[in-house]
Amino acid sequence: MVDSCHTSIYMARRVLVTGCSGYLAGRLIEACLKDPQIEWLGGTDVRAPRKAEGWHFFELDVRSKELANILKQNSVDTVVHLAWIFNPTHDPHL
Repeated sequence: MVDSCHTSIYMARRVLVTGCSGYLAGRLIEACLKDPQIEWLGGTDVRAPRKAEGWHFFELDVRSKELANILKQNSVDTVVHLAWIFNPTHDPHL
């Protein structure tokens, strides 16, 4: 018998990656594009990635209320959260 927790991971078909412009996210997206079980792939970030072919890019901050609409409108069932949020520092010694 297969654990239902693991089953849901392998049955993921509609995936959204936050922080999609980063290196790790880019590598993950490359792998997802090769996976025949993923029928839809999207990503969000505050800046556009170098390459966005074969998947959907949404330019928005992960804290945006619009994220909920994107998840719902695209029937996303899996989110991989790789976005970073930095608070600006004004310390001249750093």
